[in-house]
Amino acid sequence: MAEVRMDGARIEVPLVASGASTEPTRRSASCTPSRGHGRRKALQFRFHRARGRVDGDPSHRPFLVHPLDGLLPMAPTSHPHPAHQRVQYHRPFYPSVGRRGRGPRGHPAGTFPAITRGTDMEAVRLRDGVATMPRVGVGTYRMGGEELVHVVRAAAKARPEGLLVDTARAYRNERAVAAALEGCPHAFVVTKVSPKAMGSYEDVRKSVHDSLQDLRRTQLDLVLLHWPGASKLPPDSSLHSTKRAVAWQALEDLHREGLARTIGVSNFTERHIKELEKVWSIAPHVNQVEMHPMIPQDALLRTCSSFGIHTMAYSPLGAGALLKDETVNSIAERLHSTPAQVLVRWCVQKGASCVVKSASAERMVSNLQVVGLELNARDMEELKGMTRGGVVKFCWDPETIL
Repeated sequence: MAEVRMDGARIEVPLVASGASTEPTRRSASCTPSRGHGRRKALQFRFHRARGRVDGDPSHRPFLVHPLDGLLPMAPTSHPHPAHQRVQYHRPFYPSVGRRGRGPRGHPAGTFPAITRGTDMEAVRLRDGVATMPRVGVGTYRMGGEELVHVVRAAAKARPEGLLVDTARAYRNERAVAAALEGCPHAFVVTKVSPKAMGSYEDVRKSVHDSLQDLRRTQLDLVLLHWPGASKLPPDSSLHSTKRAVAWQALEDLHREGLARTIGVSNFTERHIKELEKVWSIAPHVNQVEMHPMIPQDALLRTCSSFGIHTMAYSPLGAGALLKDETVNSIAERLHSTPAQVLVRWCVQKGASCVVKSASAERMVSNLQVVGLELNARDMEELKGMTRGGVVKFCWDPETIL
């Protein structure tokens, strides 16, 4: 409780919103009357949190991020760029991520608005009712060890109704994910087959069996093909199409055998989806793609929806660059939320599920607190206008893969 004196009266005000988590989060609060009209003055709370690391903070240097560093050895022809700069891709850009550092968080220094939890968002029921998947979750790219365990456990504790956790063979952290999820039966785990394993039918099956072992599971919730291309092939190779078809056949068989509840793809464009349709007997349940207001994926959303494919967004924060965008911050200030919460909620209101990453457990929990937050038509229109200067990709361009 915080004691506040206003007009001579003593008022005790709870620091935790009704229905919000009461877990300690190292926050202190100061309450100051705001300047308002009339006799009644509203209280304005400012929640201060410890300064933490920021993944991909663009204040250090702008860059593009590729989660398959070293697996797809193709030389870049573009250079790192800041947000709002149009990018012309000729070949994929696969640099390493910049060092993690300390810096601004993308919202006003010293403030950390809270969102009332209320009831949870409706979970996603995937096609044919094969599985129900939480709407938001944790991305684990370039995380591992105690850092990953701490973040995932904090997120799972904040969302006992169910948590989406995204990993991959290429991340080499499936064992850490398994350790983090001990005693968490409501987690829905997504993993992916590496491009290295797309060489043959047997390689795909081995990849999935290795994931089962490392994740300590008898059945995987969702398995995706991580990339539309196979490793060590040039982008314009006609073999990509053949290897995609073979890899998908392997996933279909694993699904029929009960080793994968649901199957899907990642980074597939409209062209890749329509081509795969010619050979599939089971359509993908999910397509996971880069999605944020700078690349809204409207056409791809419509295409996937027409096939009953659910879209899952990754990198909703634009590798951290969009946390400083003026439009996003303006909406966040208006809604008393954080820029990250606005971006996650935007994905949800577009009909997608969303995985977001942070190396800070505190920020991760906050990023997932989007219940009670609603973007109105004006907010959505303002975010839509962010692409007027051109679409910006912060990860990589699968359009280059034949």
